[in-house]
Amino acid sequence: RTKDGEILVHHDASALRMAGVDRLVRECSYAETQEWDVGARFRFGQLERSYSAPLFRHVLERFPNTTINVDIKQHEAEVVDAVLEVIHSSGAGRRVVINSFAAEVTARVRASGYPGETGVSVRDLLRLRFWPAWLWKLLSGLEAIDGDALQLPVHGEGGKGLRRWIGLRIRFDGMA
Repeated sequence: RTKDGEILVHHDASALRMAGVDRLVRECSYAETQEWDVGARFRFGQLERSYSAPLFRHVLERFPNTTINVDIKQHEAEVVDAVLEVIHSSGAGRRVVINSFAAEVTARVRASGYPGETGVSVRDLLRLRFWPAWLWKLLSGLEAIDGDALQLPVHGEGGKGLRRWIGLRIRFDGMA
């Protein structure tokens, strides 16, 4: 989220990796972010075009029939609420999957009554990986795993020494 409250689609907290600008998104106005070329470090071939990071509401408007996976990286309650408001005002709740590596973010989203799918937190992902189902049942007070999809980062090497992450989305029906 920008300092003037706009929800921006941007992968990192700062613009350094994407645009070569050493500024945090949260410290800049939306207008300032539009001066950045977020494709500057990723030129392949003869592309001469400049790219700016779009507003989340514009992405929802531009792709009305597309399921969109959102990873909320700013964990503050007001940011989570602002993302939910954009989704709600766009009528896109059933086609936006909300993920976060922070369990408190997905818990807040679920507690809000969000109608769409949510991802499994890293905490629960580790439970899936290391704890067999029979152990969950033996341990008292352990809640079920919440979430509709897993978002798994897979590290690989891209061209010209660039690191790339591939998000794998695995849907599942309930975990007890």
